[in-house]
Amino acid sequence: MPATHAVCSEVLEHVDDPVAFLKFAREYMAPGARLIVTVPSGPMSAFDRHIGHRQHFGRAQIHSMLEEAGYSVQRTYLAGFPFFNLYRLLAIARGKRLAQDVETKSAGRSAGLAHFAMRVFQVLFHANLLDSPFGWQVVAIARKASP
Repeated sequence: MPATHAVCSEVLEHVDDPVAFLKFAREYMAPGARLIVTVPSGPMSAFDRHIGHRQHFGRAQIHSMLEEAGYSVQRTYLAGFPFFNLYRLLAIARGKRLAQDVETKSAGRSAGLAHFAMRVFQVLFHANLLDSPFGWQVVAIARKASP
């Protein structure tokens, strides 16, 4: 049974050909199915590259990619201001050391400040504005266009 709703959250930045990925996903969606996409915008950090980000996207870029892949875009907006942006700025400032902090934590050792910062940001993210021209998170809502 085809999906009537789909979420593609924090995926496209890891894919070499996001348009092909979105086209492939259409095959599993019912006519008129709703798709919600979230991707990072703003500058890339060494940590982003470490976790496999190929690129970050602008609002207009996501809009045109969705249309090229056969979706009718209902809305795109920028989210994450101010705390997601602040988190990203700290990740950029920390650079490659952030990847080392995360690996240290995965190995069972304390990463100290990085661990504390993540807990603080988990709380602060709830206070981000959902639609701000300054957000570094792109959100798009689209529907599978009729063939």
